[in-house]
Amino acid sequence: MQNLKNKHRQHRGAKKPLLREYQLKKLAKELESRPSDGGMWTGPKVARWIEKETRDETLESGALFQIT
Repeated sequence: MQNLKNKHRQHRGAKKPLLREYQLKKLAKELESRPSDGGMWTGPKVARWIEKETRDETLESGALFQIT
């Protein structure tokens, strides 16, 4: 998780980071426990969590957002 934070702070590209600082913290906390299906965290499960997290935020703001 520390590496994600370091890269987030060093981000200099034209695209904004996918997750904000508070979302990174929220993801780190989620990863400490089992996922909702009771299995183990996998890349696709983390991707779905990120998609839901960013979609929920997007729907609240009324903006359009696409994960690529």
